[in-house]
Amino acid sequence: MKKITLLAVMLLAVVFSAVPAKAHIVGIGWSFNGDGSLSFDALQWHGAQNPTVPGVPISSNGALIFDGVSYNFTTVTNNTGSMSGLDGALTNPTYSTFDAGTGVLTATRPNVNDWLTVTIPSSAVSPGAHTLTALGCGSGWCLTHWTLSGGIQTIGIVVPPTGAPVPEPGTIVLMGSGLVGLAFWGRKKSIAAKS
Repeated sequence: MKKITLLAVMLLAVVFSAVPAKAHIVGIGWSFNGDGSLSFDALQWHGAQNPTVPGVPISSNGALIFDGVSYNFTTVTNNTGSMSGLDGALTNPTYSTFDAGTGVLTATRPNVNDWLTVTIPSSAVSPGAHTLTALGCGSGWCLTHWTLSGGIQTIGIVVPPTGAPVPEPGTIVLMGSGLVGLAFWGRKKSIAAKS
């Protein structure tokens, strides 16, 4: 009986003293959206995450800090080998690769294929330099501890300016010659109508 009691006490001590897992980000990609917002897809290495992690909502301890403001992750995508349509990415080559030519961030290890997504609204994204920082981890569940090459904890992102497209010189010449042609055609029609 003493052995069973001692075993139960030891088991409870181990369970309650264990440090909860942290979902390290091992790849992060970003895309500039047409509406002016900026989206981030983060590959994290603890698989099978749900929108809640043992009763803790992803938004309570899963965020990225963009220019000093914390933005919570809003979406979890499980069992997906890659994210596409990205404008840039940083990786941990043990777990992920990025092909800049195709804009695809790929998970390279089995069971490391769950993604966290957050979109920074266009009201917070202006053209110019911005800083993205990992949310610090204390104890407990932390979905955003970064494990990227070189121990990077801060990313500098330059948002390109958006503006009205500038017409190509050939377009202006073509439009001008079309207008001149219409003017001559109209004049020819009016002269023919008078005759």
